[in-house]
Amino acid sequence: MRIICPSCGQHYDVDSDYVGEAVECEVCGTSFVVKQPTRIPLPQSRQSEHSQFVPALPKTECPPSLESSSTTVFSEKPSIKPLVCEMCGGSDLLKDNGVFVCQSCGTKYSLEEAKKMMIAGTVNVAGTVKVDMSERLQNLYKVARRAKDENNNEQAAKYYDLILQEDADSWEATFYRTYFKAMDCRIADIASSARAVQNTLKNVIDLIANLTDQPARTSAYKEVVGKVTKMAMVMGEAAKNYYDGISYNLKMNDSSYADAYDLWMSEIKDVCYVLGDILEQQYRAGDKAALPEIFTDIWDSGLHIHSSWGKDCSERELYIAKIREYSPDYEAPQQSFCYIATAVYGAYDCPEVWTLRRFRDRTLASTWYGRTFICIYYAISPRLLKNFGSSKSFQRFWRYWLDKLVKRLQSEGVESSPYTDPTNHVG
Repeated sequence: MRIICPSCGQHYDVDSDYVGEAVECEVCGTSFVVKQPTRIPLPQSRQSEHSQFVPALPKTECPPSLESSSTTVFSEKPSIKPLVCEMCGGSDLLKDNGVFVCQSCGTKYSLEEAKKMMIAGTVNVAGTVKVDMSERLQNLYKVARRAKDENNNEQAAKYYDLILQEDADSWEATFYRTYFKAMDCRIADIASSARAVQNTLKNVIDLIANLTDQPARTSAYKEVVGKVTKMAMVMGEAAKNYYDGISYNLKMNDSSYADAYDLWMSEIKDVCYVLGDILEQQYRAGDKAALPEIFTDIWDSGLHIHSSWGKDCSERELYIAKIREYSPDYEAPQQSFCYIATAVYGAYDCPEVWTLRRFRDRTLASTWYGRTFICIYYAISPRLLKNFGSSKSFQRFWRYWLDKLVKRLQSEGVESSPYTDPTNHVG
């Protein structure tokens, strides 16, 4: 269809899809909204041949009377299109003081840039073009940080990805692009998402280490530790709630649930441990911005995840010792004990395990031989579970004897109601 610029009278052949779109005339720069076309009068000599609108003709076929007029005609594509921001893809651009401003990200375009954006097809630009990206980067950072503050994972990941394309040395974009994608993952993708964050940490810390201002480095290290701690806690809670919500019979008949849970928790704790290790290396290399309280905090977060999971005691003890090297009075988070009972009944918090925990703390722990038994149990049960825990015969054997013990204890008055371990728990 054919439209006319209301200011200079320039004609354009465009698709009907442009009705209602705001466009700009490439001749005079006037912005206007495309409306349904009205009848366009032809030269008197040709009016008898047409009763409707002038058809779009290739330039090679235009008669002299039309070649010399102000009509712009293309045989394949329309000559104008709506403005779309090249930085964020937004279509809401308004003209302000001679420039076009994207209302989504704030990027500004000169009149010449806007014209090039509106011309369909490939535009050839002669000469040297100097592009100043500083203002665009500032606008992208503004939008990305706004999305970050609003916990808008999808938008934050998107804008930090755009920043990284323009500023490859940005620690902020390098970290948050991966972090927000991980925070937006599904339960099934927890392990791969946590591993993706872990894999980017060394690069992120190296980029932060290049900052010349020590307080800025310390602030950046703390920010990364705080976000990884949040991610670990969110993922750990989600994984535990999902696993605890699966019925005991289903867990016993399909070991893949336990395998998936172990993988999730292992990857989550590893993110915390690895970040702490990298920061400790920075500290030992002389970077005083990597304060000990920063990397011991993230180790502590890993230990909380690890303790709620209750596996790999040797690694847990290693990081307790590492923290105590810097903070001798450190109190480690409480371990989820009753390994075999938890594995057999499928949860640390269930009536059978509550009964056994009461018996452990109120009866066994009250005598020296009972405490000795508890220590031996804690020493050997993790290894037993690692080697035989997935075996159905192992599960059946311990289920038979634990059921008998729980039944006897409950008959003797040991309660099966919810129970919280004492802070001075033996172990």
